[in-house]
Amino acid sequence: MLWGAALFYAIGAAIFRRGPPELRWWRVGLIAIAVQWFVVANFVPLGYALPNALLWLWAGVAWTRPATTTDP
Repeated sequence: MLWGAALFYAIGAAIFRRGPPELRWWRVGLIAIAVQWFVVANFVPLGYALPNALLWLWAGVAWTRPATTTDP
């Protein structure tokens, strides 16, 4: 249960986190990959590392800090 909560927190935070507008399509892609991963993981065991690596790679790209500007 803790593993599932950590998974949904990490992926959900990457999707709903406010970041630069140019990463919007990365978040949309993460939603598609997360849905695909969830459906496939519920029907068959994930025997290969690529689906897991792809999910975490996209989550890492979409997880960014909000854009800040420092004008002198």
